Amino acid sequence: MYKPKVIVRDSDVHGLGVFAKQDIEEGEIILTERSHVFHYMKSHEIRIKASDACFLVKKLIEKKAMMKQFKQLKLNCDEKHSVSMPDADNRFLRRLSYENKLPFEELRDIWKVVCQYYMRITFPPQTFRIQLSPFCNRLNHSNNYNAAVGHACRSYTAFLNNIVVVAAMRPIEAGEEVTIWYLPEHRAYYADLSAINHDLKRLYGFESQSL
Repeated sequence: MYKPKVIVRDSDVHGLGVFAKQDIEEGEIILTERSHVFHYMKSHEIRIKASDACFLVKKLIEKKAMMKQFKQLKLNCDEKHSVSMPDADNRFLRRLSYENKLPFEELRDIWKVVCQYYMRITFPPQTFRIQLSPFCNRLNHSNNYNAAVGHACRSYTAFLNNIVVVAAMRPIEAGEEVTIWYLPEHRAYYADLSAINHDLKRLYGFESQSL
């Protein structure tokens, strides 16, 4: 992981955020991060209303080697910044609990950690990878974002290497929070704030306050 240009601290946007330690030029790589805990979304899964976190929980309980990697990360849920479980996720995890004969509470605790550290990476048009990115996941959303994650990989090989790259979209001053665009559709796709908030609420459980 390459991250000397930024630090993580409390954010006015939400919870913790990533902040520039020095001036960063447009186009400059801010950080990179590789993940060993991931799940390639299948077409039928994309249509399910449960959040991405649920599918990564499912992958973890199915793959012992991946669960081992997950435990080695020693990630903890920060209850101060935890989110409420949507009804769709609750139903998904309860079915998973029943099918695998595992306590619901165990799956819920894994879900809470995954929610705080996962990201969705895209290979256009409809291929997605859900992965744990403990550092990159601290990047908050902004409608006026100043950086971009390699959500849209340029080649399938790049998509398969499980590396996230974050680069500056414009000059970023020291002390400024580094923010990204969370939604899968391009910013220009949205006509107004209500349309943006509809998808943010559906996918991530929060709304933005301004354009």
